[in-house]
Amino acid sequence: MKRTAIVLAILLLGAPPVPVEAGGWVSVSLDAFPEGVVKGAEQEVSFVLRQHGVHPVNGSRAELQFTHEETGEYLTVEATDTGRDGRYIARFSLPKADLWDWNVWTWARQHPMPALHVSFTAPAQPNTRVAPKAEPVGSFVNYGPAPELVATPFTVLGFPLLVASLLLGLRSRFALSLTRRRGHRTHAGWDTYVMQSRIRGLRSARRRLRAPPPRAAASPGRSHG
Repeated sequence: MKRTAIVLAILLLGAPPVPVEAGGWVSVSLDAFPEGVVKGAEQEVSFVLRQHGVHPVNGSRAELQFTHEETGEYLTVEATDTGRDGRYIARFSLPKADLWDWNVWTWARQHPMPALHVSFTAPAQPNTRVAPKAEPVGSFVNYGPAPELVATPFTVLGFPLLVASLLLGLRSRFALSLTRRRGHRTHAGWDTYVMQSRIRGLRSARRRLRAPPPRAAASPGRSHG
């Protein structure tokens, strides 16, 4: 048992380093789309691999796969890693004219590209769209699948905690608003009571001022004759 473990450890330590591609994805950006392709003529295409569409990646295996639409003839060409800026170069020559479907195969996935039209002879004025040197062409970018979601303590517990905190915040705001409303009603009722008491006092004083003075009572023992 110990010997088996030692042998496995030696094999793992001695294995050559390879790019980590499991669970990730890359985007493929062409520097220039190959136009004016002629039957039997060598053509060069260069592209950039970016991990998750952001970081340039070198050291990956990439190849071009061509399929003739009419005959189904299949052709593959290995791309060469330039070792800088995630750029790869491939040279190919297609033996038949007409349309060819093609893609860039890398990271165990196919990245389809627009079909190539191969002519018998070279056009009078070949039109080649060249991308700016600073940045690859954006119209021929093929992205891999979306990154897979990985369960982490934050993804498992973070969302419920966020919902609970939002509910507590809403409850606190509702309670504060209700307390303010009740306080406003209490002060308003007290002010109304005071005002009504003052009005009643003014009315009572006014009635006392309007009332006639009381008559004097007759003195006893005094006769009227």
